[in-house]
This record gives sequence, structure tokens and C-alpha cells, in this order.
Amino acid sequence: MISTYLTEASGDIQNRGQLAAQENLTLAANTLDLQGQVAAGGDLTLLGNTVQIRDAVDTPFVGFAGGDLLVQGNEGVDIVALSHADSGLYSYGDMVLRSENPVGGDAHYWSLGEFRVETLKDDLGSLYSPNDPIIFARGDVSFDAFLGASLHIFAGGEVNIPSFIQVTGADTIAGFFRGCNSLRWNRCSD
Repeated sequence: MISTYLTEASGDIQNRGQLAAQENLTLAANTLDLQGQVAAGGDLTLLGNTVQIRDAVDTPFVGFAGGDLLVQGNEGVDIVALSHADSGLYSYGDMVLRSENPVGGDAHYWSLGEFRVETLKDDLGSLYSPNDPIIFARGDVSFDAFLGASLHIFAGGEVNIPSFIQVTGADTIAGFFRGCNSLRWNRCSD
């Protein structure tokens, strides 16, 4: 399993700039703290005991994979990347968010394959979002349960959320509003 990369001697990785590889790229650390941009021409694997992804109003977070994109936090995945209009996770293949605990996933996700949230045992996992994830997938979208303020899913395949969806409030961050002249998730005025 991928978690064999990590040992007690594994360090931490912080990225605040632009990191790119023409082929596959794996970042593995006890704590993976990402801001800025991480791109791979092939598969992109972001692996840690804890994976934290952030953007800023003036700096987008962009995670791009020319193949599959895997974000695995053995103990936790915490993604908050809604502050910049260009922030998001993008894959030309499948996209998987994996953790033993529910995945915090406030971001925009674009996958030309499937989008899945999984546990470390490859069962369907849970997704929570205090704000507003938007999931675009050409294939299937699958996770066990969702808890959050808002959820947008655009899928070319099936949507499979067998346990529950609990929406706790209105979309306050971004969405489709009257007055928008295109299908972008930027803030638009009424």
C-alpha cells in the first residue's frame, strides 16, 4: 500500500510556490502542507499522515494531474481552497480523496475520470464541507456520506452516495447566481 512510504523518520513538506514534473510526481511526508501549485504530467500523488491544502485571496492553489490524482491523508485530509477563483484540483484521469477519517473538502474538483472519496481500506468514505464543494466529473461520483452547507455535483456517470446527504445551510461562498453570463463558479452579482 502507498502508506509504506511513510516512517517515523519521514519529515514534513511545505510548498508555497510552484512545483511541477513532466512525468509522475509523488509528495510523501508525515505532514504535507500545500499552498501554491503542484502539477504532474502523469499521475500526482499527495500522501501524508495529514494533508492540508490552502489557497489565499491573491494566490490560488492548483493541484493538476495529467493522469490520476490521489490525495491521501492517513489520519486526515483538510482542503480549504475557495478563496481564489482559479483554485482547484484537476485530473485528466480519476481523482481519489482517501483517509481513515471523513475528508474535509472545500474546493472545486475537475476530473475527466471518476471522483471518489475512500477510506484506507478502499471502502467509500465520507466528505464534509463547511462551505461549498463543487465536483465536476466525466465519470462516476462516489462517496459514502456528505455533511455540509452546500454541495454541487455535475457528473457524466452515476452519482453514488449510499448513506446520507445532510445539507446544513445555503451556499454562501460561490455558486450560480442570477446575472452570471457564463457557467463559471465566480461570484456574480444579482
